[in-house]
Amino acid sequence: MSYVIPPTNTEYDIRVCEGCHGYESLHNIAIDSDTGCLFGDPGCEVVIGGEAAGFSHVGNSDDCWGCHQYVRASASVSGPATPYIGGTDVLSATAGTDTTVTLTGYALTNLNLEDSYKWTSEITLTAADGSTVTLTPDSISSNQLTVTVPGTTAPGTYALRAVKGTYAKSNPVVIAVVPDIVITNVNCDRKKGVLSVGGSGFGEKPAGTDGYINVKVNGQTVKITFWSDTRITASVSSCPGNAAVTVNALMGSTTTGNSSGKPPKPCNGKKC
Repeated sequence: MSYVIPPTNTEYDIRVCEGCHGYESLHNIAIDSDTGCLFGDPGCEVVIGGEAAGFSHVGNSDDCWGCHQYVRASASVSGPATPYIGGTDVLSATAGTDTTVTLTGYALTNLNLEDSYKWTSEITLTAADGSTVTLTPDSISSNQLTVTVPGTTAPGTYALRAVKGTYAKSNPVVIAVVPDIVITNVNCDRKKGVLSVGGSGFGEKPAGTDGYINVKVNGQTVKITFWSDTRITASVSSCPGNAAVTVNALMGSTTTGNSSGKPPKPCNGKKC
């Protein structure tokens, strides 16, 4: 059973199958030649990835032509195998801090058939607007690599891929670079009953998110009247001087003031 890739102008189109399938399984889809049965015979069944390794490119050359017949004579069939990312130990990084990411998978590196050249992956980070940054791995093997996402990376969501050459690109892994949440000042207008919190990284507060995007004073949720990335205001009945003010934002939380968990001192008259 073979499939023909239509000819195009790209000499490495032989690799398009590897966009979804690892080269190990592509080279292991023929019935074991030592079983004596042929595809289509009663009782003969191909188990993808379950056949004995090495037989797909041995025996009937139809197995080879299904993928290789339209490759240009000048194009090496042992070019960059498409890498695959199976896992990552990091799904988010904090802006302003370098973050080391470890990726596992296969075909992150590969040798050509003559073992004379080693293809290695680089890492690309593609932002939502399509802009791409290329990173060089800190270390790499065929099934694991580590790469550092620099702290200068702007907050946002990125598609991370392992890439060899121009066409051999892995499946994407999504990593979010989140802003560091910082409270720089807390002020309270006691007469108006307005608490104002200044800082950065608060992000947005969509409607209906009071249960988890909010501000708490000594553990009690207060009513938000305004929310922006750098400033929050809320209605309060009192402003204890030693209160612990917590901002629970979309990308994390931070607390300033009395973070020991002790109750605030009584609020009496002008001391409120």
